[in-house]
Amino acid sequence: MPVRPLGLMDRYLLRSLLLSYAICASVILVLYVILDAFSNADNFIKFFNAPGHAAETFYPLKIIVRYYAYSLPPFFVQASAFLCLISAMFTITLMARNNELTPLKANGISGYRLSLPFFLFAGLLMLGSFSLQEWVIPKTAGKAEILRRTLQVKNSISHYVKNDANGNVIYVKEFRPRQGLLSETDITERYARPPHRLKALIHAREGVFIRRGIVCSDGLIFQYEDTPDNRLSPGFPVAFGPQGFTFRTRLKPEDFEQHDCLTEFRSSRQLLRMVRENPQMWRLQVIFHQRGALLMAHFLLLLLGLPLALSGERKSIYLDATFCLLISGAYFCVFLFFNELANKGMLNPLVGSWFPQAVFLSLGLTLYARIRT
Repeated sequence: MPVRPLGLMDRYLLRSLLLSYAICASVILVLYVILDAFSNADNFIKFFNAPGHAAETFYPLKIIVRYYAYSLPPFFVQASAFLCLISAMFTITLMARNNELTPLKANGISGYRLSLPFFLFAGLLMLGSFSLQEWVIPKTAGKAEILRRTLQVKNSISHYVKNDANGNVIYVKEFRPRQGLLSETDITERYARPPHRLKALIHAREGVFIRRGIVCSDGLIFQYEDTPDNRLSPGFPVAFGPQGFTFRTRLKPEDFEQHDCLTEFRSSRQLLRMVRENPQMWRLQVIFHQRGALLMAHFLLLLLGLPLALSGERKSIYLDATFCLLISGAYFCVFLFFNELANKGMLNPLVGSWFPQAVFLSLGLTLYARIRT
């Protein structure tokens, strides 16, 4: 069966979507840069006035431009689903203002057929986000992190994983280099002799670097036997409080500032390998599943927004922007809530990441089925 080419209506809608997307993305990205620049104005001024930089006007400016160029791809991936929704809503609003929807419906074009180019556009954006996440961000994240340290625009580092010389793995949700503080830390300790079975699994709310070690507080420790079945030792898990539990390692705070530790900016293949090598670290599984769930958000938000836009045919851009914020806000609040439960170990990572998707998919399909034809 030959593939039918895109019709005149499809090409027109895709051009309109692309124009709306370019305008919305430009506005959002400019706002992001302005707000971020204002929040880091003091650090930028210090960098401009640093010895050797005061006489060179263009060098500090070049560094700042490169910093934002390397920082924008991750922001684009996170905002892509929202931009997809708001572009679709604006396109429908402009068509309603120009009385273009009525002739289409009068010619027998249903709301379902009209929505197909929107989902095609969402699919293209999803592929673009996936390509950025897999091939662009892993290459630029390290450069962005180096520039962050140069400009000193970030006081904390998120989602870092580091291996020490003994093969132990330390995952840190947030690390503050200046204070040497770690929050939401997972540590897998292995036996020194082959085959290096799991010795202990430590979950701590907080940690602090000391000489040759990390003092963990408010958490649990699971001790495992050095046997072929590697089962949990009797009497474990054991809770420890503010007094702390000391994990011995030669890692230092500066080791966590290396860009090769960045977890959320690795490719899916690298992240999947880390998950398989450290199945006890459920937070790595949350990051992996979260990545796929955010790609699916392109379609979910459209399923929620398109029925409202096509049924009401509103002609107010401000009203559509309000609807986009409400829909996206509700989705991301629920999504982040369940992901936080998964991060705390209260939910399975698979459930925490995909249960909100299933709920909103059911709601979206229900609304989509009620589109007037």
